[in-house]
Amino acid sequence: MKKNAPIKATRDYSIRIVIYGLRSDKEAAGDLLSDVGCFLQHPYAAEVIPGVQYDNPHYLIRPDAEMPKLENLSLDALDDDPTHTEIRDEVNKGYFLQIIESAGADGGAVTGVNTSSSPRLRTQLMGHQIMALAMMHEKESGHIEEPMFPSLWRKEVVKNSKKVYYRHTVTGSLEPRPIPAMGGILADDMGLGKTLSVLALICSSLDLNPTVIDQDQKARHQGTLIIAPKSTIYSWMDQASEHIHEGQIRIKVYHGSGRESLASQFCNTDVVVTTYETLRSEWEASEGIRPLFSWKWLRVILDEGEQILVYI
Repeated sequence: MKKNAPIKATRDYSIRIVIYGLRSDKEAAGDLLSDVGCFLQHPYAAEVIPGVQYDNPHYLIRPDAEMPKLENLSLDALDDDPTHTEIRDEVNKGYFLQIIESAGADGGAVTGVNTSSSPRLRTQLMGHQIMALAMMHEKESGHIEEPMFPSLWRKEVVKNSKKVYYRHTVTGSLEPRPIPAMGGILADDMGLGKTLSVLALICSSLDLNPTVIDQDQKARHQGTLIIAPKSTIYSWMDQASEHIHEGQIRIKVYHGSGRESLASQFCNTDVVVTTYETLRSEWEASEGIRPLFSWKWLRVILDEGEQILVYI
């Protein structure tokens, strides 16, 4: 390189890849990609060779249903010019990624949220993850008095009376003391770190108290059960190793033959990761060999929650 040569400005480019193959290899290809955190999106109709049948192993289809036609899935079906739609989509995606990447990982920009990260975490949370953590804390607590996040119950004072009731925003029913849902849905878009947000929640609860006593049943609730597709269970292990300091969380996979021997270790485990297939097999089994249903879990997390439609 010549001295004092002008440095050319670098540019960011995006690439779109359409994969073709045998339908018999569909599931294997889908598992291979999901194992490394890659998930196939719908292509534009103009990108696909005419006459080739479209199928996506990462698109959830109900049992006995067929894959929808690409023209009913692609965004460019809404636009007269596919090229313009594609360009606009890529530009918008670029702006979106810039916003996310420039958000900062200090969590200090979130107004009105007093939720600090656990010292068990080695990864700092971004603002939207701090917000997610606060939301999950509130939903798990069952707090309905002046909630920070939208609630199913709205406080009302009955006319000509000082009695306070709570109206359900969906059914419209009134209750003096409503039973809280004690849970919620974390539906951030792909790539925004939902796994890290959930790990932050688990670490936060471990800092407070790993065991909860149910005063009604006098039962001890301990540990978090994570139910995930088979292709992602070891991804949880990798994410925990990446984001949590060594020795700060006890996590095990409950899957495969001989897994019943791990049931005796539930009391010494903070997180148990299992699959929907394992859960269903134990549900269908006899009462005596159902460890997942015998243990009192502190919380249950459904990863890729739409999977429950497949197993109902």
